Amino acid sequence: MEFGRALYDGDGRWADGTLARRVDECKAEITETPLRIGASPLRCPLWGPQRAAILNSKNCRMKNPMKMLFSAGRTALFAFGHPSAARGIAVALLLALLTSSSAAAEDQMQTSEAENSQPISSSPVHVDWISDITVAQELANKEGKDLILFFTGSDWCAFCIQMEEEVLAKPETAQRLSQRYVPVVLDFPHDSELSIYLTQQNQKLKSQLNIIGFPTIYFVDADLLPYGQMAGYKSPAEFWKSFDQISALGAELSAIKVGESVADIQDAQRLDRLFGKVPREMLEYGWLTQIQRMIDEPSEADSQIRQSWAKRLAQIVQENTKRDFLSAMSLGFRQRLKVKTSSADMLEYLDSFAVKADGNAKLLEAVNAFKAHYLFNIKRFKEAAAIADEMIAAESADPKTVAMMQALKQQIAASEESPAVEEKAEIAPILFPLRD
Repeated sequence: MEFGRALYDGDGRWADGTLARRVDECKAEITETPLRIGASPLRCPLWGPQRAAILNSKNCRMKNPMKMLFSAGRTALFAFGHPSAARGIAVALLLALLTSSSAAAEDQMQTSEAENSQPISSSPVHVDWISDITVAQELANKEGKDLILFFTGSDWCAFCIQMEEEVLAKPETAQRLSQRYVPVVLDFPHDSELSIYLTQQNQKLKSQLNIIGFPTIYFVDADLLPYGQMAGYKSPAEFWKSFDQISALGAELSAIKVGESVADIQDAQRLDRLFGKVPREMLEYGWLTQIQRMIDEPSEADSQIRQSWAKRLAQIVQENTKRDFLSAMSLGFRQRLKVKTSSADMLEYLDSFAVKADGNAKLLEAVNAFKAHYLFNIKRFKEAAAIADEMIAAESADPKTVAMMQALKQQIAASEESPAVEEKAEIAPILFPLRD
């Protein structure tokens, strides 16, 4: 026990710096050394069901340094009978073990390389997933490809594992993806730990692309500008149908870019064609910056294109502002419902958002529609009808909002005719689309 405490303080810090560095180097070698399973170069640790099998394989097997350390220390202490002498001997033994393990791994790698140097099919057998997005971007630029990003929970997400087994682990998938894409896996495991670098990288991309569930697949160019996604589990038929559609769009975008980065394109007509093909829901993930760059171009040429996109950009910003405003209001509303907030406090909460709308007619309209539905749900029909009438009569009212209020008036009339309707607990009001 003294030996263990002398070399390891129990808080993740090794007392001997040389030993710590060697352990880290050995871990890095095991983690980063490419392995070959069949004809496919893989990296360890892996994601998905393959993880355990590969980690336990002879190419990726390494004993826990602490177990090796205590084993060496116990042997040395038994042999020499003195803690200080045992400590030195154990360190030497462990360094020898680590060095021999590294040499054995190198020999194994050379043997594996020799085995795999024999002629094989040019088509990959397994998807060659990369976990480092920077490495993937460099490879995509070098090979003229886009990236496919797979967001997964490899050791807990049942649908992720199912889609991996049914689609992503198939040789057909490896062959088709390799034609246009560099595949990247962004894992969020529960039972295993990623490096700090990968954890931060994956979280950043998850936030950047607004990932709200797994599995999610994004199709992006080498600058991470997206043009398609698959959200949730997809059967093989659904996967390939979506893949073909998104991949075809990617090919069209690549033909317009002609090998250039979007940020380097100055021609407004090319940018107009490019922006026009990107789906609306993808534009806000990096594309808006490029649209604004085109709009700000001082040249008089193609001014109509710039003016058109300036209007479109203003509309998108307005839609996003409304969406974020309603999202915040709905979240607070539902939280208050869970704790059974009184109707008086709930109406006060909604009125506070009317103030936050700060004269923005669209936002105020949304708050009032929300409030009218809430009043209906708590059976304050007259107040709900008064708000609905006011909104229907407004000249600037959105047609969708008018139709919603007219439908609400019909519900109020039906409820007033049937007063014996079973009492209901307060529920969230009917919500309208977040985007127009």
